[in-house]
Amino acid sequence: MLLRRALVAGLAAAWIGGLAVYAGIVVPVAHGVLGSHREVGFVTRRVTPWLNLLGAAMAMGFVWDLRRGGGPAGRARRVALAVVIVAQAFLFAWHPVLDRLLDPASRAIAEPRRFYLLHRVYLWVAMLEWLGAVALALAALAAWRRADRAAG
Repeated sequence: MLLRRALVAGLAAAWIGGLAVYAGIVVPVAHGVLGSHREVGFVTRRVTPWLNLLGAAMAMGFVWDLRRGGGPAGRARRVALAVVIVAQAFLFAWHPVLDRLLDPASRAIAEPRRFYLLHRVYLWVAMLEWLGAVALALAALAAWRRADRAAG
């Protein structure tokens, strides 16, 4: 049980913290160094698949925890998990749509207006997943605490 909880908490911390550091520090610093959102975008297109894999691992960890009796599965926890899973599935499906509009060789964007609109949708869904993951982590911690108290 302790190993499962540590793994789930570690995956959540890695994804929640990793996305926050990436969006809040790495991307702005990269923009300052490279001087353009477009140049930074050609870096982020290679990073986001890794973030998506980590997000999927985090979601699977929470599913595993619930299936193995990781405390009561209250409504808030189930809703947060559903938000994380649906958002992550969307991001996996949406990333190739964005990627097809980019030409890495020429650093060109095929349809800039369409790309920026679709990219904004991607960012909003990623933020929704981040909020869901924070809520899920808090709900899991509360459920673990209740389960420990009940066990005596």
